[in-house]
Amino acid sequence: MTYNLKSMKGEKVLITGGIGLVGSNVARKCLELGAEVTIFNKNFDKIKNIEDIKSRVKIIRGDIMDYEKIEESIFGMDYIFLFAGQVSHLKSMKNPFLDLNANCKATLNVLESCRKHNPDAKIIFSGTVREAGVISGKYVDETQREEPTSIYGLHKLTSEKYLQIYNKVYGLKTTTLRLTNVFGIGTYNTNAERSVINHFIKRALKEKKLDVYGDGGPLRDYNYVENVAEAFVCAAQSEKTNGEFYILGSGQGKTFIDFLDKLKNEIKNTLGFEIEINKIPVPEAVEKTVQGDVIADYSKLKDATGWQPKISFEEGIRKTIEFYYKNE
Repeated sequence: MTYNLKSMKGEKVLITGGIGLVGSNVARKCLELGAEVTIFNKNFDKIKNIEDIKSRVKIIRGDIMDYEKIEESIFGMDYIFLFAGQVSHLKSMKNPFLDLNANCKATLNVLESCRKHNPDAKIIFSGTVREAGVISGKYVDETQREEPTSIYGLHKLTSEKYLQIYNKVYGLKTTTLRLTNVFGIGTYNTNAERSVINHFIKRALKEKKLDVYGDGGPLRDYNYVENVAEAFVCAAQSEKTNGEFYILGSGQGKTFIDFLDKLKNEIKNTLGFEIEINKIPVPEAVEKTVQGDVIADYSKLKDATGWQPKISFEEGIRKTIEFYYKNE
């Protein structure tokens, strides 16, 4: 089964957190398909992320914790993508109440607004594999027992359950995609907790040396952002996804050392210089919330929509290196 994205001409899309890495790429994909796109964002410090599409979208400055602002923004929307929120598992442990509001309260704001004023909208939520916590074996799928290891993972899981309740009780069309590690072009200001691959590529190009915790950690599933954007649109356009949640990843496991080896080789072969790798101790706060090996089994999503990743890890690394090299 293969997938083809359908035209979105005449359809209206709202993207909370639409200036971020995934949100901005979903915005580009929806514009490409003909949609009218509105981006809802609290901070504009990353506005450069959408410089190429800024003139083609409507932008609302707003806080997802502001119910009235959300309420007035959802009218007439056909699709609502939820990317805004607190995304650091470490920060969630330091300030759980902020995480509670930025994730759980914010999700309820959207659901209640849609229940009252736009019950026909499709709502697609950005979850995380951290909802599962430490998994049994290497592969995570939808049958995995959910034991989050951080407040962030717990609140994301709670938000996902809100969506399922609003689907079952009120008939809202809701879907969650639990993301693995996303990387790729489209974000200028990097953060290791938001996209570790982007952050390290940018640092490698700028500083020509990198510090790495321990031996590089367990296996992780890294998915190129264009693959992710298309998965969200696939989930939005399918009636089969209503009320469901899905694991979204590449289906391949890489250690961080695997990534660094590819990064070193690609930079040396294309740009002609070496990067230095230094191993440093793992901080206690990181060690206590770390998951074991995590590789996504995305077969449920593929069965429902036909989606599968088109751009490989290696090609994604090359594209991301090129992006930062040209934009630094």
